[in-house]
Amino acid sequence: MKVRMAQLLIAAALVAGVGLSAQGKPSAASMDALVAAPRNHKVLYEDDHVRIIEVTVQPGETENLHSHHYPSVFIYDAAQPKMRNHFADGTGWDYTRNLGGFSQQSGGLHLPPRAKAAMARREADLPAALEAGWPAAMAMGPDTGPPHQVTNLDTFPHHFYRFEFKRIEGTSIMKRTVY
Repeated sequence: MKVRMAQLLIAAALVAGVGLSAQGKPSAASMDALVAAPRNHKVLYEDDHVRIIEVTVQPGETENLHSHHYPSVFIYDAAQPKMRNHFADGTGWDYTRNLGGFSQQSGGLHLPPRAKAAMARREADLPAALEAGWPAAMAMGPDTGPPHQVTNLDTFPHHFYRFEFKRIEGTSIMKRTVY
């Protein structure tokens, strides 16, 4: 009976569009932002090297739980709303407008030091860039923690671009004579 129930649950999950791994967890492919949260993630361009995604979360909306598997650069061209970023494991934090407030809450978070440093720089750089009429950018590695979702707590949309690197040449480019 337990085997039959497990088979039915897996079949239902597949019909619902959620792939499962052998451990019963969602697969990496099913948690990709484009699959798990397509309402909020739109591909603008993709090739073998990069994928450019436009991300939009409307006021009051919570996007579906998802993850990002590629190192990325976030490009902000607009003010950012108050938001809550929460993870499947129950952790998370709130942002004030323009991604402020992270520094005060980051102490207890289990993020790599480089990620915390990048987010602290973004917290300072975004308001200055917006005031000058410039876009702001932040480099970030792939998601290595649990899937996350963002809730827009404000009165205007959360909007930015995510430039994902599917392939990074790094110093190996120096061995090539033609690209």
